[in-house]
Amino acid sequence: MSISQERLSELQALQDFEDETIDFSDIPELNNDFWKHAIYRTNPIDRLVKRARSVKVTLSLSEESVEFFKQKANEANIPYQKLIRLAIDDYIAGLT
Repeated sequence: MSISQERLSELQALQDFEDETIDFSDIPELNNDFWKHAIYRTNPIDRLVKRARSVKVTLSLSEESVEFFKQKANEANIPYQKLIRLAIDDYIAGLT
């Protein structure tokens, strides 16, 4: 998958946009029911770029690691397996 230089520049400009310049006055209050279904992403560009296809693997992790991801996933209301995948994807993105 490739992104044109123009689109990449637009996405970078969005990422660098200062929140202080946005007028939020017309946005209604968001209640707890809304946030129960929210999905946490560390990078806003992730929502705009199609993710690579997933491949199923079998992996042994320590009990402590699994419990950590289960707890954090429960707080974020997402499956813990998805949170593990997101953590690995974010780690790899930081290396490139």
